[in-house]
Amino acid sequence: VLRGPQGTLYGAGAMGGLLKYMTRKPDTTQTEFRIGGGVSDTEGAGDLGYNYRVGANVPLVDEKLALRVSYARNDIAGYVDNLVDGRKDINEGDQTSARAALAWESDAVNLQFAVMQQKIDSKNNATIALDPVTHEPIAGLSNYVYENEPFIKDLDHYALTVDWDLGFADFVSATSYSDTHTSITTDQTLTYGPFTQVLGLPEAGRALLNYTLDLNQLTQEFRLTSKSGQPFEWLVGTFYSDEDGDNFQTVPIMQFDGSPIPGLSTLGDLSIPSTYEETAVFANGSYKFNDVFKLGAGVRFSRNEQDFAQIVTDGVLLPIGTNTNSSSEDVFTWSVTPQFQINKDVMVYAKAATGYQPGGPNVLAPGLPPVVDSSMLTSYEIGMKSAFADNRVVLDLTAYQIDWEDIQVASQVNGVSGLVNGGEATSRGIEASALFRPVEGLTLGLNAAYNDASIDEDFPAIIVPTDTPIGPAQVEVNTGLKNDRMPYVPDLTWSLTADWYVPLGGNWSANFGGGVRWVDDRTNGTTERQVVRLLDPPTVLDEELTEPLVIDSYYAVDMYAAFSNQNWTVRAYLKNATDERAYSTMNDVIDQVFGGTHHTAASPIQPRTFGVEVDYRF
Repeated sequence: VLRGPQGTLYGAGAMGGLLKYMTRKPDTTQTEFRIGGGVSDTEGAGDLGYNYRVGANVPLVDEKLALRVSYARNDIAGYVDNLVDGRKDINEGDQTSARAALAWESDAVNLQFAVMQQKIDSKNNATIALDPVTHEPIAGLSNYVYENEPFIKDLDHYALTVDWDLGFADFVSATSYSDTHTSITTDQTLTYGPFTQVLGLPEAGRALLNYTLDLNQLTQEFRLTSKSGQPFEWLVGTFYSDEDGDNFQTVPIMQFDGSPIPGLSTLGDLSIPSTYEETAVFANGSYKFNDVFKLGAGVRFSRNEQDFAQIVTDGVLLPIGTNTNSSSEDVFTWSVTPQFQINKDVMVYAKAATGYQPGGPNVLAPGLPPVVDSSMLTSYEIGMKSAFADNRVVLDLTAYQIDWEDIQVASQVNGVSGLVNGGEATSRGIEASALFRPVEGLTLGLNAAYNDASIDEDFPAIIVPTDTPIGPAQVEVNTGLKNDRMPYVPDLTWSLTADWYVPLGGNWSANFGGGVRWVDDRTNGTTERQVVRLLDPPTVLDEELTEPLVIDSYYAVDMYAAFSNQNWTVRAYLKNATDERAYSTMNDVIDQVFGGTHHTAASPIQPRTFGVEVDYRF
């Protein structure tokens, strides 16, 4: 886990931090087989959920060549009911994943080639309907679904890694290729269905949004790293990424009974092919002056070039035609990290670093900028890592401030979504993590974070020309105002955990544990200010403020018990034990034709779920 902006240790850049997942490598020394499965029961679900997994490691040439393969499937039980037609458990789905890795090892060179495939097929999403005023569930775990909302995602990933010990340094070549297909359907009946009444039909129709994204990405990274344990340690590398995307969006509309509307089959039909190419060079180094002080620094220079086309072939939401756009930019980022080893158990460090999110071409619609600038940030951090009482107490403390410029935020103008640069923002806070081992086998944990994140200035106004009965005018839309909270960022979060290990004899042992987590309230967006201004003479005709929704704070309790020996593991768990009805996202469903909020759509945290898992290895 690497905190803060990244880009000087690995080729790809990251604004907020990096989580590195290490898959198990093939083992050239031993044969191993694993099989496991489980069953779960979720509150509100009519059926049980099931999962199973198998895996094997087989040496092919002793201590030289090995193969590791695995496969897993998870059948997810649905628990959301449909208020429109009475169907139960509409959000059921399944996930599958498979991986094969072949590794060859020698004294100087190690190679690994891995293939991974993942598939997600969800029949509907897990959104439920809330009262737009009280935000209480309208009818428990249920939603208004006129058109099914399936989600499908297929990922094929190929990776080749070469590790070469050159003696004076280690050379790494990492090549990857991925092919991703994503298909999302969202029900737009309550949003755009009333458009049929504008056409003179007696009742509102049905509408949906079909969104398909096909993305191919090729990356190549080379790194040369010095041997560890020397006073001066260094790393240099280069990175290349080439992405090709095809984005297809269509908004079919029909009469309520499903029959076609004469002369109108869709509100919008467009494709957005795009390319993104990035080349970067990076370097990182550190020098240990003595046993107390160590100084690290890194730099990264990158250039990206993007091409974009918007091809509208049908509909009324966007003008028919083809528009092309492109952008290119050079970006320099850096990091500085001093460390002070106070004693063998206490280390104090600081870090200053910059990061960026690439800009690029935007959706072409009246009022939206044709190009979005990069988002840039500077992060400042100071922290302490420590251990006391023979490692029975471990304490980490971190304080930070992040200054953000040209935030990229989603905006909607006349029902069309795009991006705008939102100016400046500041995030500052403190995080604490502690582990306590009061007696043998018992571990207590505390994690807490306080974060004050807010917008520093009004977002730039989006200008949309309009006409009024008294003359030409314009609509000025600010999608965020100074002092707004950053969306979906809680002020305070904390969690308490307990884990107890108990030897049972006969090679068996037991683990018992649990935790309680708490998340503060959040907002789902920023304040929108809309001003209608007459051009001649300049006069404000109307001004309207729309406050973001506030998502309430919540807590959840999780528990588990496990029994295991060298071959068997049996585990039972209970998630969200008190079945708290809390939400991770929340948005109003608004009639875009005549106005008015029908209900609030919210994504609940997983309802209470009890499960049992069994694994056997040999």
